[in-house]
Formats: sequence, C-alpha cells, structure tokens
Amino acid sequence: MSQESLPLGVSKITSHNPGPTIALMAGVHGDEKPGVLALQEYAPHLSLLCGTLYIIYANLPAMKQNVRMVEKNINRCFLKDNDGTTAEDIRVRELMPILDKCDALLDIHAYHDLTGDSFVICEDTAMDIATKLDPELISTGWADTEPGGSDTYLYLQGKIGITLECGPLTQIDAGKQVALKVIQQFLKHFGMINTPTEFSTQAKRIIRTELAVIRVSEDFYLDPNLTSFSKLVPGKVFASQDGTEYVGKQDQYIIFPRPQTKIGTEAFTLGREIVQ
Repeated sequence: MSQESLPLGVSKITSHNPGPTIALMAGVHGDEKPGVLALQEYAPHLSLLCGTLYIIYANLPAMKQNVRMVEKNINRCFLKDNDGTTAEDIRVRELMPILDKCDALLDIHAYHDLTGDSFVICEDTAMDIATKLDPELISTGWADTEPGGSDTYLYLQGKIGITLECGPLTQIDAGKQVALKVIQQFLKHFGMINTPTEFSTQAKRIIRTELAVIRVSEDFYLDPNLTSFSKLVPGKVFASQDGTEYVGKQDQYIIFPRPQTKIGTEAFTLGREIVQ
C-alpha cells in the first residue's frame, strides 16, 4: 500500500487498531501559541490505543511571522466551494481533504483579550462531548452567524467539530496547560488513549450567538472596556457605525470585541445565554 502524501505541516499517527479518525489542529491564527506548543509537546510521545490521528499546523506563514493572518482570516475559509486566491484560501484547500477523512476535530485557539477564561465553541451535535471538557462556558450558533470555521466544516458533514479557546493569547503557559488537558479529555472520549485525566463534571453555561457585525466604515466606535462574554447593559450604547447605534439588550453578551479591527473584518458578535 502506498504511503499517504500529506501536506506540509500535517502529520499522522496510527494505532493499527480499528477506531475513529480524529484531527487536532492549531496555528489557524499564527500568533496564538498555546495550542501549537501543546501539540508540539504532546504529539511526539503519543501512543494510540485505536484509530488514527492527524496533527495539523494550519497557517504556517502566519505562524512563522507571528501574526494572526497573512492575507485573510483562514477560519472563515473552510468552505466546500472555496475558490479564493489568497494564501489562506490555498492552504484551506490543502487541509479540507484531510478533514474530510476525519470523524471529529479539535481546533485549538486563543484570543486577544488581556483577561478571561477558556471556553468551547461547537454546535448542538457536539454538546455531549463539550460538556466533558474543562471549560465552563460553551458558545454555539457560529455555523449560522460566522460561516467558514473549521468546526463548522465538520458539523456540516454531520461530524464533530469543536474549537477550544484556551484563554488570552498572552498567557501562553496557562493556555498550553488548558490545551493539554482538553486534548486528553477529547481523545479519551473516543477511547483513543488511556489517561488518568478525568472528564469535567461541572455544570456548563451555554451562550448562543445571534449576530456578527463587520466593520465597514472609518466612522466606527466600540467600547474598549468590553471583553468576551461581557454582559451588556440594557439600553446603553456600546458601539456605533455610520450613525447606527448598537444598544445593549436584556441578557445579551458580546463575544470577541475588537475596537481596533480593520475595515472589512469582524468587529464583534452578540449572543444570549440559553437557560437550561
């Protein structure tokens, strides 16, 4: 049997026993180090009980330059009909055939807020796994509000796609430790490793996204004091653009606020907590 040809930055670990095919991915945004470091530390010593595992370092040029992206947010490029010409579009077309072979994906990120806790992004079909992972907060609904993410790509194929946000990207070691534990919980769920790492049993909060706002003008303001999952004050203006004011609503939260975002990129996402 001929050996599988893998794109640069992708490696494969096999157990030679039947089981699921899983992908662990990091470096989607090149300046988010915790997941990259976790995979570099953990993967070389990993022995699988069953199945096959792909290790993917996604945006190699951005990682090398230590920037979020080179031309485009690669995590909005995972689309079946992607025919873009940027480096990120081309890279995604290399990676999607690998993901097509997988039953599940854990994509490891960090975020730009200076403070905050880890959280998980997934759709309803992955909730049973997400509740076993350490983060207390789960955010869902991104497949509708901001398409093109890696987790959504798996979800639309009826598979499991989960994104882990390890915490602030500046807290590299703490984020790496979060990633290492969640990686083990994720692989343990699929029976791929034998580890004493336990599943989380704490109750989870779930926030469903409802609107993503893109900056389209120089005339843009967003309260710089907001951080991800800040609860907005009902009736208070927190952002404006071209004369349109964004006013907080009851039980509404903001996610990934970016006051200095460039025109044409995401400024913030809004969501509400699901009462369970």
